[in-house]
Amino acid sequence: MAEHYSRMAGTLRFWKSKAAAYQRLHTARVGWSLVAGAALPVLVQYQGLRQQESDFYDCTRDLLDNASDDPKELKKQVDSYIEMVNRIRKVGRRVETSSPPSAL
Repeated sequence: MAEHYSRMAGTLRFWKSKAAAYQRLHTARVGWSLVAGAALPVLVQYQGLRQQESDFYDCTRDLLDNASDDPKELKKQVDSYIEMVNRIRKVGRRVETSSPPSAL
């Protein structure tokens, strides 16, 4: 029996080291899957809110850059601006409330 084991010892060490390497790889994959699963909702929510913020500033810049000198036209532009900001806020609120719960 000892002679049989001594002939197989090298093969057993080789496969034991391969099994340990695959175990470490599996553990790393599971760990990264858990991290990604927890981080994804936070990233999705942040991206949606950043988009709304960008839309708001674009709308504000557009009003400031293209403001009319005519008071009646300016009133129309301001009313349109207020309506657009309300839409942006509603979309932002929907993004915030319909996103998966964040870990924060």
